[in-house]
Amino acid sequence: MTEKTSKKKATGRLIVIGIFLLVMIVSVWVLPLEAWLQEAQRWSEDNPWQGRLYYLVAFVIGACLMVPGSLLFLSGGYLFGFLWGGALAVLATPLAAVAAYVLGATVARGPVASLVADNQRFDAIDKAIDQKGFLIVLLTRLSMVLPYNVLNYAFSVTRVRLTDYFIATAIGMVPPVLLFAYVGAAANDVRALTGGGAVDGPWGKVIGVVGLGLLIAAFVIIQRTATRILNETLSEVNAESDGTAISDVSEHS
Repeated sequence: MTEKTSKKKATGRLIVIGIFLLVMIVSVWVLPLEAWLQEAQRWSEDNPWQGRLYYLVAFVIGACLMVPGSLLFLSGGYLFGFLWGGALAVLATPLAAVAAYVLGATVARGPVASLVADNQRFDAIDKAIDQKGFLIVLLTRLSMVLPYNVLNYAFSVTRVRLTDYFIATAIGMVPPVLLFAYVGAAANDVRALTGGGAVDGPWGKVIGVVGLGLLIAAFVIIQRTATRILNETLSEVNAESDGTAISDVSEHS
């Protein structure tokens, strides 16, 4: 690779990252999210089934526009309670991931490919996907090696099978989705939800000291375990690939 080409790719990655960051900033700080959530909550109480359908659609669109996944998960719990909110978010997560995957594999393929180009970590993941696609996607989701929205697009330029991608995403995203949906359901103040403040009211102490602590502990254990297994799997697959390459060279020499 020439120095000129390398600089061109680096510039392309910076532009893509800048666009993603700009979209996230606009989504979180500029858009009137608090007012929207308040209005959505009132409307959903009067139109429960329509509200759930609209939430699914808004989730998919928001994820494709790089709205932070945590906010999308929290919103489900806040609007519909833990059971319904968690279930809807669990359903919407793989659907949104597939939508972003399709966009990344078609109209946005160039920028996405530029973003992950020359990334050694992602190169290792891409190589391992050929042999263990489902496992690699599952572990990357559980370990959160990259944010949910970023991985959605990043996987679109790999060789992962769509069925493996969908099922592994659906399973691997359950822990973080339920964690945030639980917090969202406990929040009785929209400002606490969107501003990251503490949960007020009688549930605040219970969630903060016991419930939330247990959920975070379980999440951390899952995340660290998945990260360790992912690293071991990547090392194993890449070692096998290097061994095969050396063997092929020896046979043809």
